[in-house]
Amino acid sequence: MVHLPAAMTKWKVYPYAAVALFLCVITGTEGVQGHGAYHELVVAMTADIEKQPTNAELYRRRAHVHVEHEDWQTALVDLEMADRLSHEPVESDFLRGRALLLGRHFKEARQCLNEYIDAHPNLGTPRLFRARVLGALELNEDAFLDYQHGYSLLPQVEPDHVFELAQFANLAGGPERALAAMEDGMRRIGPLAALVDQAVKLEVSLKRYDAAVKRLDDALANTQLKTPWMAKRAELLTQAGRKSEADQAWQTLVDHILAMPTLERGSHSMCRLLEQAQQALGKAPASASVIAAPSRTSFSANTPPSSPHP
Repeated sequence: MVHLPAAMTKWKVYPYAAVALFLCVITGTEGVQGHGAYHELVVAMTADIEKQPTNAELYRRRAHVHVEHEDWQTALVDLEMADRLSHEPVESDFLRGRALLLGRHFKEARQCLNEYIDAHPNLGTPRLFRARVLGALELNEDAFLDYQHGYSLLPQVEPDHVFELAQFANLAGGPERALAAMEDGMRRIGPLAALVDQAVKLEVSLKRYDAAVKRLDDALANTQLKTPWMAKRAELLTQAGRKSEADQAWQTLVDHILAMPTLERGSHSMCRLLEQAQQALGKAPASASVIAAPSRTSFSANTPPSSPHP
């Protein structure tokens, strides 16, 4: 049983955390709800804590698991225990800030993350979380700059980081700034399809149709999976009001699909793209027999034609 007054000492500035602690004290550790791997991991970590009840790091590890499962109140209790045992509260402040962010206690989360970042200025990830807190407080410029700084410190950038940086940039300065963030991301991790697609959307929002078409042309030149990019290019030209170019792009897409092997062009996605292209050209949709006709180069004389996918 946790001694309540001592455990609450840290929380004089966080009264809601004291309430969370009280609820966990009166319900016991069995009050932690969990399912599957999360529950099993908590049980295993609790067993380790019972063997080493004065090991502060074990409480922090269990708090990390709780935060990952978004059980922020239980995480705060474990972090309080860790602080009582280690007398190094700053080492808990990153997880505490994350937990408070989950609980939507943004000002307190910011305070904790400030303290942790001051102690660990060269770590990138804590700054990403502080940027999210600042964004929640509608401090958009500060959020963007903080995320950008944290992003620059990451040893490895993932596509999600680029999207989030662009989102903060858009809130702080609009699509022009967001596009610059996307460009930076593509320089760092390459022109991944999802990043190119978002960059095209930003170009369109700025009415830079030529630049958007150029991005799609570059994507087409550097991929073997051309059909989706061909469709996007035709849609973009239609949206830009460039009818003759759009018609040519749609017709090229039709020809490309009809030249595919039967199994490929008979797929649901290809049938939908073919129908879209024919509608854009003002033509009647191709019959099922045309779509499903066998390719002379793809099947032998003894191979029966396949049917299009439903």
